[in-house]
Amino acid sequence: MLKSFGKSAPSIGFAVVINQLMAALQRQNVRIPFENTTKWFIYSQQYRQDAIKDAQVLRSRGEQVELMPLTEQNTKAVYEKYAEENHIQDIIFYM
Repeated sequence: MLKSFGKSAPSIGFAVVINQLMAALQRQNVRIPFENTTKWFIYSQQYRQDAIKDAQVLRSRGEQVELMPLTEQNTKAVYEKYAEENHIQDIIFYM
């Protein structure tokens, strides 16, 4: 293989498929320490402008904020579960 790049020498190949590595870690219940500092604002239509305004203030300070509209299909518990699964520690509801 190295001959293709100008030098003939013995070599071996090595590859890691990240998806397979992550699946193996998950099967073994290995937790990778991960800190997510993103704030998550869930808002009803009535409080949309308030959520946007607050997000702009935090973003101007360099903080990460995600906005998501509250839907009728999802309960508050659904959003909280998603936040927990994705290591989002700060979730604020505008309802």
